[in-house]
Amino acid sequence: MLDVYSPNDLTLEEHIERIQKSFETLRQSLFTTVISIKECREQLGDEIFQKDVSELLGMSPSYLNKWISIGNSDFIMSNQDQLPHTFSSLYSITQLEKKYRVHYGPTEGIQKLEGHVDRGEVSLKSQQSDISNLIQNIE
Repeated sequence: MLDVYSPNDLTLEEHIERIQKSFETLRQSLFTTVISIKECREQLGDEIFQKDVSELLGMSPSYLNKWISIGNSDFIMSNQDQLPHTFSSLYSITQLEKKYRVHYGPTEGIQKLEGHVDRGEVSLKSQQSDISNLIQNIE
């Protein structure tokens, strides 16, 4: 059950703290979903996953595969506490990672991604458009 507050019950700082806690819960739930979908595919196999699981979840196979791309990214999984909490931004990071691996090679590509995190160019506050700009800089 959600708490609903009357007007002027919370200070600005309390509102911000409450919202930030909600974002953290959202981030944790997103990664729990990523891991659950990845484990489902690993345990049931691709055929059942693509057909039955996608149908039962009401998701297209291509959408499920985007979740898998996020879960298969060692970079994302090892940096999840520093990355955005939105599906679209995380999926864009997988696309950036692929481009970096092709353009710079596996080792240097990951180093480039880590550099973006170290410099704050990719962070909890990054939006999909921020990641898309990085992708366009490669092309």
